[in-house]
Amino acid sequence: MAGQEPDEIPRLVELPAIRLIGELIAAELAIAQTRGEVRADLNPAILAAGIESLIMGILFTTVQTGGAATERHQIGVVEAFDLMIRPPS
Repeated sequence: MAGQEPDEIPRLVELPAIRLIGELIAAELAIAQTRGEVRADLNPAILAAGIESLIMGILFTTVQTGGAATERHQIGVVEAFDLMIRPPS
C-alpha cells in the first residue's frame, strides 16, 4: 500500500475482505432505508461500492503520506456522506 509494489494494487482492491466490507455496508444501507434514515432512491449496492472506493482512496492516501487524514478532512467526509444519503427534512 505504501507504493513499494505498485503492480499489486489492483489485487488489493479486489481482496475478498474488501468486497465483504462493501457487502456489509450495502446491507446496513438497506436497513437504514427501511428506517427512513437513507434516501429511498439510492441503490445500496451501488452506493456501497462508491463508499468502498472512497475508503480505499483514503486508506491509500494515508499510508502513502505516512499520516492520518486531518480533522478538517474527516469532518468533511462525514458531512459529504450526510448530505448525499439522508432524506430531505
